[in-house]
Amino acid sequence: MGWSRFIPAGAFVILVVFLGIGLTRDPSLIPTEMIDRDMPVFELTELYDEGETLTDADLIGEVALVNVFGSWCVACLQEHPTLMQLNQDDTVRIIGVNWRDTREDAINWLQRHGDPYDTIIFDGASDLAIEIGVTGAPETFIIDRTGRIRFKQIGPITPDVWRRTIRPVLDALAAEELTTPAPIRVETPVMSDTTSPQAALTDLNEIEARTEAVSKTLRCVVCQNQSIYDSNAPLALDMRRLVRKRVEAGDTDEEVRAYLRYRYGDYVLMSPPLQLNTILLWGAPLVLILVGGIWFFVRGRGAVMPPDETLSDADRERIAAALAEPEREP
Repeated sequence: MGWSRFIPAGAFVILVVFLGIGLTRDPSLIPTEMIDRDMPVFELTELYDEGETLTDADLIGEVALVNVFGSWCVACLQEHPTLMQLNQDDTVRIIGVNWRDTREDAINWLQRHGDPYDTIIFDGASDLAIEIGVTGAPETFIIDRTGRIRFKQIGPITPDVWRRTIRPVLDALAAEELTTPAPIRVETPVMSDTTSPQAALTDLNEIEARTEAVSKTLRCVVCQNQSIYDSNAPLALDMRRLVRKRVEAGDTDEEVRAYLRYRYGDYVLMSPPLQLNTILLWGAPLVLILVGGIWFFVRGRGAVMPPDETLSDADRERIAAALAEPEREP
């Protein structure tokens, strides 16, 4: 009747907690890797003017929303009225990234629904989208005045999302600017296109073979259950193109994988390394079940009492005498 009787209940509660944590995790949401990193170096053209070049330097100077959108994106229509209102109220600078689109389709879409952007970067081939770890549209990045990514919103910015999520981040950045001087941005050479010391490849057979081999080890972040080699998702096609480009440039297979891990994390690997939180989440319930089974087995064996040890000598004598008496006729 001691405290040990509460062990099963405690183990059950812990098991339910672990299972609850697992069920509340949305497998479709990929952890953001780019928070507190500088916007990658890029050089792309402006949507309306192919002759105008935009770079990462154009994003420095004030806090801004960098909004990834496309004319093909149904969910982008859901957030568009909110962006239009923010632009009308001059609430925050909004930079558009027109992703996987044609100029004509994008311009027609903006003429039909309104243009809330201060400027629009045209990213028809996903060059910038992959650099910042985009998995779908719409996605919105908040960058501070130095061009550092401070927050990422996956999905539409509705009035409720603006009030509960985006606005507090902007308020915090405004307070930060009042209390701290603007840091000097220092470009880091991490993962740059020129870090590989190897010479560019020219053997087409080797390029094709290595591109296929590496692509089979990388997960499609859209369909999630296929590699980018097997998937026909548009982003997977762009990632395959990127893999080939880096293989041609002379990157090793591991350098190509590291390039994408830097932007999408270990999830982009078809066989990600084991981590402590993963081991605890999946291993703890199994350990609890095993410990609980052993506890019930041991306790069950200890509860069986040998029948002979429960009788005293006097009891045995009385039983023997009763058995020895002849049965009486009714």
